[in-house]
Amino acid sequence: MLSDDCGLKVTYAESSIKGLSHRNEWDMEAERFLNSPVILTEQLHFDSQDRPVMYAFDYINTDLVKRHIRREIL
Repeated sequence: MLSDDCGLKVTYAESSIKGLSHRNEWDMEAERFLNSPVILTEQLHFDSQDRPVMYAFDYINTDLVKRHIRREIL
């Protein structure tokens, strides 16, 4: 785990959900590998001092995903 291995604690993440680009080789390979339509999620994780500590991107099979998003007005 990141906190055990590096002494860092993730306190929040900024996430994006993206459609695929047919010009991007990674996107097309993900669709071929998963043999279904996919979406791309990109996440940037931050520590308690707002420093970025980890970047992740995941291809998700759209047949298996359900996303719930809560938007708050502050």
